[in-house]
Amino acid sequence: MASSSRERLNRDIHRDIHRDIHRDIHRDIQNILDDQTDVWGIKVVNVEVKHVDLNESMIRAIARQAEAGRNRRAKVINAEGEMQASERLRGAAEVISTQPQALQLRYLQTLADMSSDRATTAVFPLPMEWLSTLTGAPGTTHSSQQEADSEASERPA
Repeated sequence: MASSSRERLNRDIHRDIHRDIHRDIHRDIQNILDDQTDVWGIKVVNVEVKHVDLNESMIRAIARQAEAGRNRRAKVINAEGEMQASERLRGAAEVISTQPQALQLRYLQTLADMSSDRATTAVFPLPMEWLSTLTGAPGTTHSSQQEADSEASERPA
């Protein structure tokens, strides 16, 4: 998908550059011919340009303009990709927040992905209950233990 987008982008850029250059050249030639032939009462309708030589500074200016156009289009494509990714992440977060089993499945999938790599990473899987205990979420064993400790400290010895 990225290569087809890149090819389409290159095609569009070249088309835009050629169209802009040709339009400017045709307009300039038309103006020059009109100025020269109006005194004779002649209107030139069609001119064919076979070859155009550009000096080095003009070529560099055209290249800078083309690069600016490519950068602009690339930023738009990246922004669209980021927007799609954020929408997908939001949807995933909604599913995970409503279904705790989804988080467990995602955790197991991550472990499976890590184990398929030939890296030297050591993974120690923990039960999901332990993770919720470590985060101190309400209603977890960790919170209940803290409450029990505070109640015990309030009791007379």
